[in-house]
Amino acid sequence: MAVRTENPKVIRNIEKDLNIQAGAVGSIVEVREDIQPVYNVLDKRKTLVRAVASTLTSSVTVYTTPSKGDFYLTGFTLSLTKDASCDLSTGSVFGLLVTVDQENHTIGRLTNLTTTAQDQQVEVTLSEPLKIDKDSQIKISSTTYSAGLLHKGATVFGYLQD
Repeated sequence: MAVRTENPKVIRNIEKDLNIQAGAVGSIVEVREDIQPVYNVLDKRKTLVRAVASTLTSSVTVYTTPSKGDFYLTGFTLSLTKDASCDLSTGSVFGLLVTVDQENHTIGRLTNLTTTAQDQQVEVTLSEPLKIDKDSQIKISSTTYSAGLLHKGATVFGYLQD
């Protein structure tokens, strides 16, 4: 079975993409079923971004958005690993710090749940991309402790658009 199209734009694109001289083989109105034209419908101005950072104590920058173009956050992961000797207070929270419309926000929080060893990770995929302010830092928030071992990490996912 062939696929028929009368759309002149589709016909021109097929002729152009297949390098067929217009009118050389008649008008391309039917495309055989074993030939499937595929078009990339993604915006070609997008650049995918994946950035990773980790820290022992302080706040650390995971990604700095560019001053030109727009960065949209589409998801992130947060991780917290500590040993039993870590004296981080139960209930202590850390998260991802972002700036949206010139306001600072903490998103995706992880909480220290116990005084024993802990290994926790959360992965979040946003239902709608979140536009982060230009030339701003996406950071892991800081936590304070004095003994033991603690490791915090974050990965951000998103895209840049011209």
